[in-house]
Amino acid sequence: MTSAKDRLAHLLHLPDKRSAQPTKEQKRAYIQELSQSPLSFKINVFFEAIKSIFLYGISIGLICMALAAGIGAGYFAALMKSEPIPSYQVLKQQLDNTDQAAGLYFAKNNKFGAIKTDLIRTPINIHEMSPYLKDAIVATEDEDFYKHDGVVPKALLRAVISDVTGFGSQTGGSTLTQQLIKMQVLTSQVTLKRKATEVLLALRVDKYFTKKEILQDYLNVATLGRNNKGQNIAGVQEAALGLFGKNAKDLSLAEAAYIAGLPQSPSVYTPYDQDGTLKDPEYLKYGLDRKNTVLFRMYRDDRITKAEYKAAKKVDLTKEFQPKADPAETTKSYGYVYNLLETQATDIMAKQLAKEANVSTAKLNKDPNLYKQYETQATELLSTKGYQIHSTIDQEIYDAIQGVVHQQGATFGRTYTDTVTDEETGLQKTVSSPVQNGSVLLDNRTGKVISFVGGRDFSLKQTTC
Repeated sequence: MTSAKDRLAHLLHLPDKRSAQPTKEQKRAYIQELSQSPLSFKINVFFEAIKSIFLYGISIGLICMALAAGIGAGYFAALMKSEPIPSYQVLKQQLDNTDQAAGLYFAKNNKFGAIKTDLIRTPINIHEMSPYLKDAIVATEDEDFYKHDGVVPKALLRAVISDVTGFGSQTGGSTLTQQLIKMQVLTSQVTLKRKATEVLLALRVDKYFTKKEILQDYLNVATLGRNNKGQNIAGVQEAALGLFGKNAKDLSLAEAAYIAGLPQSPSVYTPYDQDGTLKDPEYLKYGLDRKNTVLFRMYRDDRITKAEYKAAKKVDLTKEFQPKADPAETTKSYGYVYNLLETQATDIMAKQLAKEANVSTAKLNKDPNLYKQYETQATELLSTKGYQIHSTIDQEIYDAIQGVVHQQGATFGRTYTDTVTDEETGLQKTVSSPVQNGSVLLDNRTGKVISFVGGRDFSLKQTTC
C-alpha cells in the first residue's frame, strides 16, 4: 500500500533535477486531479506537509542552539584564558571576609573605624549551626549542592533561555556557590562577562574548598532581612538572635525553616519593619507561607519525616518573634576624620567606576544625575567589599590638637544663641552656636595633610548645623 507521500509524488509526476519543469497546463492538471482525490488522501497530504515543516523547524532550532553553544563556549574559553586565576589564599580571604565595610586608617596603619553600615553580622563555625538550618538551606536554595561541581549546566541554560525569551522561571540558575561569589567577590552589576566570571570562579571555589566550608561561608554572609531593632542583618547567628532570641545552634525545625526562606526575598519575608516593630498579620503571612514551602522541600528531599513536617507546619512562630528593641548607641569619635575620608573615598571610587565605563570626569562633573548613579555604586562597594581607606593624618598629632581646641575653646569667642523651629515637632527651641575654629597642618615638602581641626565639637556641630 503506497503512502500519501508516494501517491502525491505520483499524482504530481514530480520530475527529478535533470527533468524539465512542468508547464502551466501540467500544473493545472495536477491541481485538478488532486482536488478530485478522496478526503482521506487530502488529510494525509496535509499531515505530511505539517510533519515536514515541523522537522524543518526542529532542524533549524538545533542548528541555532549548536551555534549559540559554540559561541558561548568560545567566549567562555576566551574569558578563562584572559581572566587571572585567583589563588587559594586570595579566594579564602574574600569568601571568609565578614568585616565587609571599608576600614578607615590614620597614618602608620592605625585603624580607627569603618564605613558606617546598618548591616550587622556575627560569623560562627558551621558546627555552631543547627543541622535543621543546614538541611533547610540546601533543600531550598540548591538541592544538588552536594552533587555538582559549583555550577549546574542545565540550570544555567534554563536561566539563559528565561532571560532571553522572558518565559519560564525567574529564579535563575545560581547554585549556593555562585550566590556566595556574587555576595563576596563580584559586584551586583549584571553583564554577560560578570556571569561568565561567576561560573569560572564557582568552579574554582568548588575545587579549592569543601562543601562544608562553602556552606559555612554562605550561612555567615547571606542577607536575612531585619532584626527586632530594625537593623539589616546577615548571617544565621544574627538572624537567630534578632528573630528568636537564641543562638543558631538552638533553632527548632520551624525556626530554621523560616530563616532558610529569607534569602529569596529578605525585605518581603522578614517579620520586622524598619523601626523594629512586628509587621501586621497580612504581611507576616508571606514569611510564614515561605516557611511552609521550605518545610515541604525538606520533606520532599527526605531530610525530615512526614511527622516532623506536619508538626513544624503547625508551629505558631508569631508567638516566638522577639519584641521591638532599641539599637545600641553609636559613638561619634573622630567624626571629622570619618566625614573627610568617607567623602573623598566615595568621590574617588565614583570617578574610577565612571572611568572603567568610559565616562570622562568632565562629563561626570557636568551631569549631577550621572554622578549620583556612580556615587551610589561607590557607596555600595565601600559598604560591602572590605576596602581599606588609608590617610596621611597622624593620630597622635590629631589627638593633641583636638585636646587644645577643647581646652581653649571658651577663649575663641562668645557663644551665640538663636531660636529655631524644630522640624519634627514644629515647636520653637533655643540652640547654641559657639564660635568655630578650623585649621590644617601640612607637610610643606610633600603637601600631605598631617592633621586638621574641623570644629570645636563634632557632636555639637551635628545638632546645630
